[in-house]
Amino acid sequence: MADLEVPVLIVGGGGAGLTASMTLATLGVESLLVNSVPHTSVLPKAHVLNQRTMEIFTEVGVAPEIYRRTCPPENMKATGWYAGLAGPHDGYGRELGRLEAWGGG
Repeated sequence: MADLEVPVLIVGGGGAGLTASMTLATLGVESLLVNSVPHTSVLPKAHVLNQRTMEIFTEVGVAPEIYRRTCPPENMKATGWYAGLAGPHDGYGRELGRLEAWGGG
């Protein structure tokens, strides 16, 4: 394997690493991102993105796609606790409690 030199090496393809890679690319800075696996996760990782994060994503051009794929606001208005999601009896799926969140009420 040949040696490779880059001005910036980013280790980890999570939220911070991917954002660093996009930001550096926007600024014209060459970088290399390496990750322990060759793909992204099939599971969602970011539940809530704050305002500054979305400002940065707007600057690098990915905000419209994030808004397109985001969870609908009506699905974010409360946190609920349930007696399981599936099971052998009628008690499963019963709501135990609910708390308004994220300005949902």
